[in-house]
Amino acid sequence: MKRLNIFIIYGIFLLAVCARLGAFYSNEPVSRGDEFEVLAVVTNPSNDLFENVNVKLYIYDLGLMLTSNPFDIGDKDSGVGRIYWKVPSNIPKGSYLARLEASNTQFKDWRYMYIKVI
Repeated sequence: MKRLNIFIIYGIFLLAVCARLGAFYSNEPVSRGDEFEVLAVVTNPSNDLFENVNVKLYIYDLGLMLTSNPFDIGDKDSGVGRIYWKVPSNIPKGSYLARLEASNTQFKDWRYMYIKVI
C-alpha cells in the first residue's frame, strides 16, 4: 500500500510539471466547403524548454488527422497551435467527435470536442 501511495504522489507530481493543453477555440459550427480553424493554447509550467510541440486533431468518423506546424515553448511560457481544414462540400451534415491532442517527445495531453458541420 505504501508503494502505491508513493506511485500516486509521483504521478501527480509528473502531471503538475508537464505541459498542458489549455483552452482551445474553433469557428464551429462550420459550413461544408468553408475553412475550419482550431487554436489551441499549450502551457509549459516547468523550467524546461519543450521543442517540436505539435497539436493534432483526430476526427474519428471521417478518418482524418490534421496537424499544426511544430513550435517550441519556453520555460513558464505558453504557445499556440493552429490547425486549418477545408471542409469538403460532400460530407454529411452532423456532429463529429474529435480528439484534440498536444504532444512532443516529453508529454501528451488531449481533450475531446465535437465539430458541427452544417
